[in-house]
Amino acid sequence: MPAILLAVTGADPQPWAEALRALAPAREIRLWPDGVGEGADVAYACAWYAPRGLYARLHRLQAIFSLGAGVEHILADPDLPDVPVVRNVEPDLTIRMTEYVVLHVLLQDLGTADVLRHRST
Repeated sequence: MPAILLAVTGADPQPWAEALRALAPAREIRLWPDGVGEGADVAYACAWYAPRGLYARLHRLQAIFSLGAGVEHILADPDLPDVPVVRNVEPDLTIRMTEYVVLHVLLQDLGTADVLRHRST
């Protein structure tokens, strides 16, 4: 059975790996960078800012799943193979993204960065 590759940059991939193993116990779950191997038997990639060129090495790749709200980190790969790219749409993620945007709008509007910059000098 083809493997699932979990390629995550900037975060701990273990919670994702545990969830995937629980949901797909018959599939081999591999972690980038050490578990890629030849990549010839990887059918699915679950990714968050995977290195450019990684997907092109996965010759049996059937789909790429973004682990976050956006897919720009996947589409930016100039060697992206012609496979479906799946975006994560989940109510909790939508709420957290809304909170993130509102936070940064308020920080900008209140001039918080300027205040913090002046405090540290």
